[in-house]
Amino acid sequence: FSIPNDEKDGASSSSLSIVHKKAMRNGHSSCVLMAHLHCIKTTINFGESINISYIPTSGLASKERQQQLYQCYGFHCNCDMCRCERQPFNTLEDRVRLPPQSDADILRQMQFSCNEKLLELEKVLRPRMYEREHRINNECILGDDQHDKKCGSREQAIIQVQNCISTIHMNQRGITNQGIPKFHETAIESHRLLAFAFSLSGESELAIEQHELFVEAVLSIKEIYDPVALATSLLEYARDLGRIAKYDEQLSKLEAAHGYAKSSLGNNHRFVKAIKEERDAFHADKCRSTKRQKVK
Repeated sequence: FSIPNDEKDGASSSSLSIVHKKAMRNGHSSCVLMAHLHCIKTTINFGESINISYIPTSGLASKERQQQLYQCYGFHCNCDMCRCERQPFNTLEDRVRLPPQSDADILRQMQFSCNEKLLELEKVLRPRMYEREHRINNECILGDDQHDKKCGSREQAIIQVQNCISTIHMNQRGITNQGIPKFHETAIESHRLLAFAFSLSGESELAIEQHELFVEAVLSIKEIYDPVALATSLLEYARDLGRIAKYDEQLSKLEAAHGYAKSSLGNNHRFVKAIKEERDAFHADKCRSTKRQKVK
């Protein structure tokens, strides 16, 4: 890898462009690979290695991570996280270890399919929200006739959301029947998906129950959970609280979402700025409401 930076004593930039000039696989060189990383350290010293996780580390025991890496990429991982023998990680390993003979892959496949379906349905049920989120992610929004035919009217979309809810409940029964711990990533993801589905169907109170279960599980293993994923879920949690007028709790979750996102991405990332804007807009609305009450 090379880091395009002329400073020999360190890189002070908040982001880095990394170029892998030759990628060899099976004796053949592939095309140039590029990556853009956001740096959360104040300094990266010249010659210091920069590590990127091939797969999510959240909610997975090291043995399961190593199996996935070997199956997908063909190598045995020996990174610091996989080799770590410190007691805090041993405790976390026990919390997320899969029981013998369990099969999490089929559960993941069900969850992936549900997530894809719910994202499609969000375009119909919350078009403004969908477009705003994808502008934040710098994605292009295009019309899709096939998507419109697939999801149909709003009433048909609600029926499809209810089908997803039934599938996620079945997924959760599979997690329970296999004895998969509640801190494993499949168990945590099932709560996130169910909260998403209930929220889309307009059942905000049921969504909040699932948000609470999600956050409770994640905070128990937050040392190995992606803070950006947690921030994203806390943001959705806050919005559902706002839908049932629990404004103090909504503000608390917005503050928490901003804190976790900023800790990982820094102040200047567009996602962090978007959360801050939403939080500031909430403050402004609350101030206007307070002034109106005083006038009355």
